[in-house]
Amino acid sequence: MELTTFLLIFIVGFLLYVSSKRPKNFPEGIRRIPIIGQGFRGTKPPLHLWRTHKLMGHFIGNRPAVTIQDFSLARDLFSKDEWCGRGLSIISRYFRSDSGINKGIISADGPRWLEHRRFALKHLKDFGFGKVGLEGVIQEEAEEIVKQLGAKENRGDHKMNTDFGVPVINILWTIVAGRRFQAEDPQVQRMMDLLNRLFKAKFALEYLLPWWGLICYVVPGMNTRRKCITELRTMFRASIAEHKASLDPNHPRDFIDVYLLEMMKGSNSNFDMEGLEITCLDLFKAGAETSSTTLLWIILFLVRYQEVQEKCYMEISREVGEERPGLRHKLPYCQAVIHEVQRLSCVAPQTIPHRVTKEQKVEEHVIPRESFAMANLWGFMKDPDVWPEAEMFRPERFLEESEAGLKLVRHEQFVPYGIGRRICMGQSLAQDSLFIFMTTLVKNLKFENPTNHPKPDPANFTDGFTIIPHPYFVNIKRR
Repeated sequence: MELTTFLLIFIVGFLLYVSSKRPKNFPEGIRRIPIIGQGFRGTKPPLHLWRTHKLMGHFIGNRPAVTIQDFSLARDLFSKDEWCGRGLSIISRYFRSDSGINKGIISADGPRWLEHRRFALKHLKDFGFGKVGLEGVIQEEAEEIVKQLGAKENRGDHKMNTDFGVPVINILWTIVAGRRFQAEDPQVQRMMDLLNRLFKAKFALEYLLPWWGLICYVVPGMNTRRKCITELRTMFRASIAEHKASLDPNHPRDFIDVYLLEMMKGSNSNFDMEGLEITCLDLFKAGAETSSTTLLWIILFLVRYQEVQEKCYMEISREVGEERPGLRHKLPYCQAVIHEVQRLSCVAPQTIPHRVTKEQKVEEHVIPRESFAMANLWGFMKDPDVWPEAEMFRPERFLEESEAGLKLVRHEQFVPYGIGRRICMGQSLAQDSLFIFMTTLVKNLKFENPTNHPKPDPANFTDGFTIIPHPYFVNIKRR
């Protein structure tokens, strides 16, 4: 045997051995594929592994990863700094940033992440989050979509697809940039299309596998995700330029203004133009697509369960009357329906991968430094030990009788917005938007099964980074 042949066989054999080896005391779970590591088919872990492994070991590419299947354990671990890092590969950083630094909120960690999260929470509250003033903005957007959908009456079956994209973006854009779009504006349509493409893609392997990321980065036609992000950043850059030209330091109008003012102080180098662009991107990625998708799921379930839709309508008629549905109205049954739709649809089936920044011991297991960690939100909200008849649509599971009437029940394992320190910071805005949109729609419109198309089926969905229902048809009537 020639020396070169022997060396080649030795190197291949060594790589196969090393790449198939599991770290010592690593949790059991999905087997590792030599050299390739492990790919993904969707985002939900196999059910049999969820039920038998408290901490499931697997790999993202060749990086060790764990999916936390036990709710109490996930709550405990994700409250610790060591479990809240983000990916640090060169390719993952350059997909979002020109500087190669993880900026913004979603992908940053450490002091930069803490500073931006605190800054965003403080100033987003100033411009709307949790404020009565934003309630009117949400109501106006909800009434606008009622007009658009109401115009479909007597026009046959209507295809539900991206109907809620523009109004949800308008709520966010009002807070971030102080303006709203018209439904026919090509810019907002393009923005929603780009966000949809990012979320419908299978798990973002180019962020997590260096070799796949390199291919996507340099090969024409393979870098779709980076193109989408670059185009979105270009849109935000144009709006930021407009804000700079008209900025009044004494009267900031929105989030972009206050960020620009923070940059002008010059006291913190973590606040820069690229950081602002990526923060805007993160706010829209975290809020626009997931909220609009949840509204699509709500309409789908209301069509499937007509008796539930009528109960909602009766409660709204009784408690709201001729007023606009608002946050002051106590509508526990409607809230329970929203919760049950969120539980069953589970738009975000697991958390974005966290990076373990220090070696960790969890019971008898050792989790190596630089491993990825995720929490199985889908499992928490489908656990039959917590949710009897977990696959059944039963809004009543979120209700109980009290002396004052029906009362909404809070379930600890109801976690559609995540868990731990990285829980979605836009949770309150999302909850308010879903409530006002759903009640305004049901108050004014009736959604029925289509006449000439198959009935909407919750089993038909795209299992990408989020779970998005396939476009479906409904028949719409004004009440």
